Formats: sequence, C-alpha cells, structure tokens
Amino acid sequence: MTAGGPGLVAAGWNTLDEDTDGLVWVSADGYSWTRIDDEAIFGGPGGQLIWSVTAGGPGLVAAGYDTSGDDWDAAVWVSADGYVWTRVPHDEAVFGGPGNQVIRSVTAGGPGLVAAGRSGPGGATDVAAVWVSADGYSWTRIDDEAVFGGPGGQGIWSVTAGGPGLVAAGEATSGEDSHAVVWVSPPPG
Repeated sequence: MTAGGPGLVAAGWNTLDEDTDGLVWVSADGYSWTRIDDEAIFGGPGGQLIWSVTAGGPGLVAAGYDTSGDDWDAAVWVSADGYVWTRVPHDEAVFGGPGNQVIRSVTAGGPGLVAAGRSGPGGATDVAAVWVSADGYSWTRIDDEAVFGGPGGQGIWSVTAGGPGLVAAGEATSGEDSHAVVWVSPPPG
C-alpha cells in the first residue's frame, strides 16, 4: 500500500476458479475502497500477481510477475491517478530470461524507481535481482552476480529509500539453512 492517487492505493491479486489476476484498490480516506480489477490490464492467460505499489514515475507504479509463459517473468504496471492503469510492455531482456524473474518490492529512489526480487532457474540457484527506472516505463535490470549471487539462492523481499541511499533486505539459502541478508546502495557522488 502507498499514499498516492486519490489518497491511498493498495495492490495484490485475486484467484477465482484457478485464474489469478492482479488487483488494485483505491481510497480517499482509508475507510471506503474502490476495487480496480481491469482484466484487460491486470489479467490474461496464466497468473498476474502484484506484490508492491509505490508513488513514483507517472504517479504510481505497481510491480510483481506474470506466470503466463513457460516460466515467471517480472511485470510492471503504471498509473497517473490509481484508477486507470497501463501494463508496461514486456521486454524479454529486462523482465524475462532463463527461469523465473520475480519482483517483490518497488520503491521511489535511486534514479527514480527501484524494484527488487530474484532471478534464475528457481530454488537454490536464484540470484537477487534489481531493476531501475527513471520514469516507470523504461526499465533496466542490474545483473551483478558478484553482488547479488553466491552459493545457494538469494532473493530480495523488500527495498526502500533510506539509510545510505537504498536498502534492500532478503535472504540467502543454502541447503536447509536460511539467513537474513541486507544490500545497500549509497547515492552517487
């Protein structure tokens, strides 16, 4: 959930009859909510899941992933007001690739927006993943296995502006062990 649009915007998904579609809710006061479930934007074959929403870009940016292909690909939606949404066109080089690409968190910061999650074939070989955008429409995936990889699997669950610039938190797994991990990105200069 984030402050933005008419006041507050929350995002997630709904599963009905084995079909999962992204959803957005908007509220001016936190008491009365309107559900935005535009299947043409948030639906389609397979599943579309929204994990995070933030104020930024054209007004609001929501991020998650799409399961309509052979694997999962990261997905981003944008809105100026919280009521009318557009899905950012899929770019396989940015949002796809071998295995699954999942965005779990998006925040305003860095060059404008930063999204974070994981990328890879799944399970113990995933690497943490970061995407950046100046405007919410054009994204670049930051591939740096020396920072985001390592033995076992890594994944980012949350990213926020603060501390030295940006801070991401997640986990590293090896076998049956799982450990908390923090990544930091200081502002340039």
